[in-house]
Amino acid sequence: QLLAMAVALSVGANAQGGGIYVNYDSTVSLTDSSISRNEAVSGTGAAVGGGMYFSQSVSANANASLTINGSTISGNSTSAGSTSHGSGAGIYAYDGDTTYSLTIDILNSTISGNTGASSGSYVWGGGLYFYGTGVLNMSHTTISANTVTASSAAYGGGIYVSSTTTANIKNAIIADNTVSMVNTPTLTIAIASTRR
Repeated sequence: QLLAMAVALSVGANAQGGGIYVNYDSTVSLTDSSISRNEAVSGTGAAVGGGMYFSQSVSANANASLTINGSTISGNSTSAGSTSHGSGAGIYAYDGDTTYSLTIDILNSTISGNTGASSGSYVWGGGLYFYGTGVLNMSHTTISANTVTASSAAYGGGIYVSSTTTANIKNAIIADNTVSMVNTPTLTIAIASTRR
């Protein structure tokens, strides 16, 4: 059983993987585990993967995989600075290699209560962010009460999957996730009165 609680803190650079950081060519399996209350915080750079960061970069030499079974990813957060993003508060996965792919299998698990925020840029995927040419398989899993808050763009309170990713989701519950924008312009109406 794995219980991860930690903080990735960066003042001027990127903060990646508050709980777990996994590099390319890796095979990772989480069973009956909890990744909770981790943070990725950056002053000016990106803050991604509050709970877990998994990158299959262009330097990959083999396929990579992540299997999550009977586990909970909850209460993790990202907080990015004014110039970058805070995506993937629960899980941030990136597959940048077109030859060797990343496959993520999530079964019988819960991803809930994760919060992604950026004070000056965008946030995508409060519960799960998956970008690239990889494959996401999800079944009998609940994605709930995750939140993204940003000033320029907020997408996918529960899940964000890029257009190049293959996603197979069945028998899942995706509910009560939220996207919100800060610094939304307000409309002011001035009414002139005339004395008679």
